[in-house]
Amino acid sequence: MSGVAHIPYLESRPAGFLFRRRIPSRLRSSNLDPADFLCLSLRTHVPADAKELARRLTALCDLAFALATETGMDPLGIDDIKLLEALARFQIDAHGAARAMAAPRSEAAATHAAACERATQEVLRRALALGDRDVARQPLREVAARLGVRLSEDSESWRALAFEATRVLLYVSRERERRELGQFDEASPIFRSARSAGAGMVLPSAGAFATIPVAMPLASPPPGVGSAGSPSGLAAPFSHAAPGLAAVAATLEPMGGSNRVQAWDAASAPVVEPPSVVAKDNRPR
Repeated sequence: MSGVAHIPYLESRPAGFLFRRRIPSRLRSSNLDPADFLCLSLRTHVPADAKELARRLTALCDLAFALATETGMDPLGIDDIKLLEALARFQIDAHGAARAMAAPRSEAAATHAAACERATQEVLRRALALGDRDVARQPLREVAARLGVRLSEDSESWRALAFEATRVLLYVSRERERRELGQFDEASPIFRSARSAGAGMVLPSAGAFATIPVAMPLASPPPGVGSAGSPSGLAAPFSHAAPGLAAVAATLEPMGGSNRVQAWDAASAPVVEPPSVVAKDNRPR
């Protein structure tokens, strides 16, 4: 196998020849795994065929890597984006939970908290201008530990990840500053859920409330109650109902007028017996 030793990316294995080439770090889908290789089984044991296939694959890889570099491919992979999203959510949620559980504070304390966020933004903007990525190192480590992933801080993609994380922290600080002053760009999730849940509900019309039955006593009302002087006859039914409804009926009486609900005991009122029903004999005589 000495004839294939000088062929780049060609390896001999018991199962046959293998093409194995490391993907450039700037093109890797994630910086979490520093050992990303392109491995292809050539499915042959013939050295001449393996060398020809290795040369073709090398040329194709060179062309693909150069094209990806020239088109300005995003250095952040899918795992990197998920990590940054988790970083932003954790920072916002932690701040929101702390504010929700905090005790009432003075206006000076709220102004001071907003000023601290503005000072944080100045530090982050300076770090972006100087390319200092140390400010994002510890937040990224904490989020990676929560997600159970391992960061590779000695790779080229780490610099892109830390730079973007610094930008994320800057936007997070701006959002926290607004929230410290009671300003929210978006509606509450609970409010949005309530609006969406109530969008399909049909509210009853105003006339539907007039058909709601009111508890009426079996006794007849005393003279003078529920007469024509009572507005729309509301005083009588409400005076016979529960005490709470009687109080509501009192508010419906004209202010300063003489028509008021008379307090009386329904138990002491005369009971009207229902008339006896006499069956008529309609048979022909």
